[in-house]
Amino acid sequence: MTSNKQPINFLNYPLLKRFLKSFFYPRIFQWITVLVFGVIMVETLAGPSSVGENFGSAATWVLWWPLIPFFFFLLGRFWCGICPFAWVSDLTQKLFGANLKVPKFIRKNGLWIIDITFILITWSDHIWGIVESPR
Repeated sequence: MTSNKQPINFLNYPLLKRFLKSFFYPRIFQWITVLVFGVIMVETLAGPSSVGENFGSAATWVLWWPLIPFFFFLLGRFWCGICPFAWVSDLTQKLFGANLKVPKFIRKNGLWIIDITFILITWSDHIWGIVESPR
């Protein structure tokens, strides 16, 4: 017995198709996400020094990180489409960038640079307890 289920194509729904092909998609979600991230950053840096009382820290460590796997499981790559990091990076490059090519050293060793940076951040947390202070 084989299943002949067809995948759901959201473009078959006229109203949804019009939205997905409009100027507002995915920008509206990116704008909302940038606003939420901005509030979290301001709260983290300007809020109380105690992690337990700081909304930015709580939103990041208690809500955000545990919810990421659920979002990916339930929504797939939707998050990748609305993530504000690429949008902010593109905007910054457009406004301030020099259109320089990525240096060969970084292209060749980018993965190692990311790995070493992650290890240094983890080590810094164990030595100085950076997770215990929002700043």
